[in-house]
Amino acid sequence: MDGQTMTIHIFKSEYQRLHRLSKYWYSVMSKDSPYHGRASVIYSELHDLRRRVYRVRVNEDTANPRIVENLGEVVVTDDTA
Repeated sequence: MDGQTMTIHIFKSEYQRLHRLSKYWYSVMSKDSPYHGRASVIYSELHDLRRRVYRVRVNEDTANPRIVENLGEVVVTDDTA
């Protein structure tokens, strides 16, 4: 994940009670990201993300991907989609 900042679309979320983490299914929307268009699962201690598009910062550990900071919700227009 390289600690990058990217725009993602979260399409499913689930709270993992045992680990106290939220599990998010997402796709990468940032065209400048090497992961553009890919869908995957990521975890976070942030529990307020829903089925929307967000600008986030992720950790550097690809084996244990985490959202570490929510930089805000993104309003999707024809130019950003």
